[in-house]
Amino acid sequence: MEESTVALAEVAELEPIDQATAASRHPALETWLIGAPTGPAWRLGLATAAEVHFTEGAGRAVVGPVEAAGQLLRALVASGVIGGDEVVTAPAGSWRAAGLDRREAWGSWIWMYHDAEVHPPLIAAEPADDVELVDLDLAQSGPEMVAVMTTAYPRASHLPGDPAAIWWQGARSRADGRLLGLVAASRALPQGAPQLCSLGVLPQCRGRGLGRALLIRAARTAQSTANATGQPRVSLGVFADHPATVELYHHLGFEPVIHFESCRLQDPGQ
Repeated sequence: MEESTVALAEVAELEPIDQATAASRHPALETWLIGAPTGPAWRLGLATAAEVHFTEGAGRAVVGPVEAAGQLLRALVASGVIGGDEVVTAPAGSWRAAGLDRREAWGSWIWMYHDAEVHPPLIAAEPADDVELVDLDLAQSGPEMVAVMTTAYPRASHLPGDPAAIWWQGARSRADGRLLGLVAASRALPQGAPQLCSLGVLPQCRGRGLGRALLIRAARTAQSTANATGQPRVSLGVFADHPATVELYHHLGFEPVIHFESCRLQDPGQ
């Protein structure tokens, strides 16, 4: 860690700002922070960082050009704002630019979003006639939902029963009622914009347009949900090693905004 120690000694001083100012500098922060009270946020040159709330608890989100974000990361570590157990989401390459060792938390992913007041309408997608899209009730279908998600998408960020998920929707066979796929929405803050997550379709049911249909139905549900600002926004994250999925979501109307890495600071003793 000798290189990192030198870098940390040369950082510029952080400029504290409020979350409203932080949000105004980037759509990712603005979406995550809708409805948030004033809280910890920082700016350094062209980079901005703010406290955000993930499923696992509070963390930091950094946005800006890679080199600037790296400088801000160094300053946050040097000031003690970022500790070893905290998840920090920053543009891909920022940790390397900062000269900091890190360990993966959630991995490398693409943040995408759609704002119905700014972007063209999402492209309609309907399932086959033998499939029905439905709202799911954990009390009635919880075990079935867990079984399907475990098979359909083992890397899912949320499993049925996770309190961070605000609702679930699914695709059922009209013939026998079997659950074929599902999707959830979560919120970083109680009045924030929904983020779609945990979209999974059983392997034997893929290629029939179920994933597209579930995604669009869920996105429209999320955008119709009132929030503190009344802005019809919805976002999602896609692992960067799924470029075909990123391209599909872009085709359907989601804007790929930024490639993130979610990591924790590496303890030198580990």
